[in-house]
Amino acid sequence: MKFPNLQSLVPEGEHFDESAIVNEGGYLSINHLNAVEKELSSAGEKITAFDTLNKKLSDQNTVLQNAQTADAATLSDNATKIAALEAEVAELKKAPSGPGSSVITGKDENTDPAPVASWMDENNPANQFFDQRVRVKR
Repeated sequence: MKFPNLQSLVPEGEHFDESAIVNEGGYLSINHLNAVEKELSSAGEKITAFDTLNKKLSDQNTVLQNAQTADAATLSDNATKIAALEAEVAELKKAPSGPGSSVITGKDENTDPAPVASWMDENNPANQFFDQRVRVKR
C-alpha cells in the first residue's frame, strides 16, 4: 500500500482505490477533502501543543543545567575545604601534643569548699527564724 495515511483518512462508507490513483490518476470527493482538511487543521493544533511542551522542557532543562553548575561549584568549594582541612590535620599530627594529654598527679586546683545547702546553713534567715521561735536554745 503506497498511501496508508490517505487511506486512513477516507470517511466511513467511501471508496478509495489505490490502484486507480497510480494507474489513472485520483479522484477525491468532497468527503475526502473534508477529512484531509480536518486532519491538517488538527495537525496545526498538535504542532502548537508540541511547541509549547518543547518550550517547557527547554526551560526546565535550563533550570537543571543551572542547578548542575551550582552543584558543581559547591562540590568544588567543598573539595577545596576538605583538602585544606586534611592538610591542617596532617600538620597537627606532626606537632607534639599539648599539656592536655599529661596526667595531673597533684591535687585539684580548685580547693574551695563545696557550697552549703540552704537548709543546712546556720546563717540562712529561715533557719535563724526557726531556731529563735521554734527550737529555743537552752
